[in-house]
Amino acid sequence: PEPEASLPGAPNEDIGDDWSVVGQMDLDQYLHHRFTKRRDCKVMLFVDAIGAAPRLKQKKFKVDGTWQFHQVEEFLKGSLKVTKLYLYVNNFFSPLPEEYVADLFQCHKSGGGAQLAITYSLEPAFA
Repeated sequence: PEPEASLPGAPNEDIGDDWSVVGQMDLDQYLHHRFTKRRDCKVMLFVDAIGAAPRLKQKKFKVDGTWQFHQVEEFLKGSLKVTKLYLYVNNFFSPLPEEYVADLFQCHKSGGGAQLAITYSLEPAFA
């Protein structure tokens, strides 16, 4: 049988030839399956300090796309040995702690599309 064309947001390339999987899922399960597959990658982070924040010797890190943003924050706080840190993507906004790194990368990649730029400071940098 042909796949149902009316399934919302169902790109053919994500399912491949296995459309039988979709028929056995409700919409929530399907979306979970699709996002889990999309987040299964490595993401290059370019991390830089703002203002008086301590500098890292290494500015590029490759992390798992399934990391949530709070894990990036905890990693950086541990690396910098600080208890409070303000993080920004593209010097523009602070993501929610539960956002996935792969999702942020897909929407906000920089450096020719090869990395996610994150800046950090010890005090709020943008009002």
